[in-house]
Amino acid sequence: MAVGFIGGSYMYDLGDRERMLTLSRLVKEVASTHPHGDDLHEKIFRTFVPLSDLPEARTLMQHVRETLRGARFTGDGPSYGRPYDEAVFGPYFDAFEECALSCADFFEDWGKLKPVRVARVDMPAYLADTGRSLEEIAALSGFDEPFWAKVSD
Repeated sequence: MAVGFIGGSYMYDLGDRERMLTLSRLVKEVASTHPHGDDLHEKIFRTFVPLSDLPEARTLMQHVRETLRGARFTGDGPSYGRPYDEAVFGPYFDAFEECALSCADFFEDWGKLKPVRVARVDMPAYLADTGRSLEEIAALSGFDEPFWAKVSD
């Protein structure tokens, strides 16, 4: 099942859920040292980024990308023990940035919020994910698996 970032009028197919989960772990590791980093990580990877948090979320993701460049990871998991690979994860950061800009532009032009979030991008899962209300998505707690990470729905 393909997942990616969506926001505004953009949708990016970035690959499988396992790679997005790996990116989420890497971002969480770096974000934990940033003010509001844990909260922003939850919004980016579990729920959605409200318009008011977009500038700080963009700054966080830029900080994470710069921090990861040249880093080596310890622990377990598919990417640990190897250096960060910009060729693999760079498109994820680029897509997040494009979706964030599109989200802000879409709201400015149309007055409608289409927030940045991770979603499944294969049909019909995309329709199910984009059909969820923001209230339903926001109700996820730290113990709930994100909708995009579920193997089946």
